[in-house]
Amino acid sequence: MQGRLSDAAEFPMDQSVGMLAGRMMLAEKWLPADAPLNRARNPGESPEAAARRLIQGSQIGDPAFRQAMIEGGPEAIANANDPLLDLVVEMRAAQAAALPGWGQVNAAEDVQNERFAQALFAVYGTDLPPDATFTLRITDGVVGRYHYNETFAPAATSIYGFYARATEFENEMPWTMPQSWWDAKDEIDMSVPINFVSTNDITGGNSGSPVINRDAQFVGIAFDGNPESLPNEFFFAAVDGRTVSVHSAGIIEALKSVYHADALVKEILGTN
Repeated sequence: MQGRLSDAAEFPMDQSVGMLAGRMMLAEKWLPADAPLNRARNPGESPEAAARRLIQGSQIGDPAFRQAMIEGGPEAIANANDPLLDLVVEMRAAQAAALPGWGQVNAAEDVQNERFAQALFAVYGTDLPPDATFTLRITDGVVGRYHYNETFAPAATSIYGFYARATEFENEMPWTMPQSWWDAKDEIDMSVPINFVSTNDITGGNSGSPVINRDAQFVGIAFDGNPESLPNEFFFAAVDGRTVSVHSAGIIEALKSVYHADALVKEILGTN
């Protein structure tokens, strides 16, 4: 970690601003007005403007400054008078204050989950599979669309849609597309699928799991679930609950046409 902090590589400004602005948008919606992320904004200031002001006013992008903070420790951070570091210190303090309550909520939820599991077992016995125990599990499913806003969400999205969302929302967060993708617009194959949904049963902690087809070929990486899949935490139903995965073809197309990682593509495809 210290090696990464000392790295002289430049921070991607647009990506950093976008990530902080996204968190400020969430804070505005879900956290009280006195939360650090909300107090960090000036009156009438948009999340993106606040994020840009904080990041541009910070020295955190300077490797020498980061090294000085590492060597100086907490005292150096406290006296740095850096807006971004000051925000992080406030957020850490707020997190520490919230952790005891969070632990109590989790403990109470664990009790209710155990009661629910006992009730399920009493009714269904061994007809239901056991709970996951961090051992290797395989879940099967099919790729398929689902009901969404009185119509259907497609089973797969394409790179066309990636550009369309950024264009339709004027490239604003959270639909901002990196400049590298705009630069590759004439090179990339827009028809290549980028994400797909399936009826596989996943839960928190499954992100990053490989998705294989019936021939055991790697076809994607699971990373999310749609809102309709949330009840599956308690009782699985495949009507509209879906696992969301990034498509292997989209990964390869991005590596090839956007990032020009030709050596990596050849290694992945075994074409060296």
